[in-house]
Amino acid sequence: MKILVLGAGMMGRAIAYDLSRFCAVDEVILGEKDKKTLLKARQILQDTGVKPRTMNAENLSSVKRVVQKGDIIISALPYIYNYRLAQLAIQTRTHFIDLGGNNTVVQNERRLFTKAEKNEVTIIPDSGLAPGLVSIITHDVVDQLDTVKSVRLRVGGLPQHPQPPLNYQIVFSPYGLINEYVEDALILEKGKILSKKSLTELESLSFPKPFGTMEAFLTSGGCSTLPYTYQQTIQYLDYKTIRYPGHCEKMNSILTMGFAEEKKIACAGQMVSPRDVFASLLLKNIPTTGEDVV
Repeated sequence: MKILVLGAGMMGRAIAYDLSRFCAVDEVILGEKDKKTLLKARQILQDTGVKPRTMNAENLSSVKRVVQKGDIIISALPYIYNYRLAQLAIQTRTHFIDLGGNNTVVQNERRLFTKAEKNEVTIIPDSGLAPGLVSIITHDVVDQLDTVKSVRLRVGGLPQHPQPPLNYQIVFSPYGLINEYVEDALILEKGKILSKKSLTELESLSFPKPFGTMEAFLTSGGCSTLPYTYQQTIQYLDYKTIRYPGHCEKMNSILTMGFAEEKKIACAGQMVSPRDVFASLLLKNIPTTGEDVV
């Protein structure tokens, strides 16, 4: 079996490492367009059989040449690439998995069902931690019980040793993180699927030491298609992200000032996207290494 992993960032290189060490695969190729990211991946994966190579997912024709020789594509790229890659997978009869995170993109991928079925291709979006593992655990628990009235999912990937200003650690694409805070969250309530603004419905949660009191709030994407799956059987389902106290208020202030806007604005004689600037600042000023906890 030959697998192509696209994106050599924190998630991509970890996926490639696990595939090479713990799975019976013939070949793992890790594609990445950024030279620095690719170099770091090569250093980390030098004792594995992973083959890092320069590849730009925006150039689908070059990706297609590699995909046609493989069996599975795994996208560890920002969600904006996933729909076009899913289309490419169907075209080349290659199975496809992505880490998801954006409700609209996932809905578009689901509309490819008929084409995927015709070409005998499996498309599995939203296959990260949340969305992903959380849905699998939820499904397993719900299916073992006779009756379930409500499901309240609370998930957080956090640093064990938080540092100001956000008491957070970047563990995946900053664009995915921003999207969680910007896009509406889906909840299931009395048979209806509702959209609610992310960074709302703040609540406190108590954990054993060293965490103590934490906060949780609605965010987008984490529950994937669970509201649709259980629309007829569960009265209430929501998903909230756990953070250290004060994070929600700080992020609300940042987003209110427009730092997540995608439309370019004039700045110092150039046109720049506030979201691109914000993502770059997160990578520059927020820790990306250190012990974390889920």
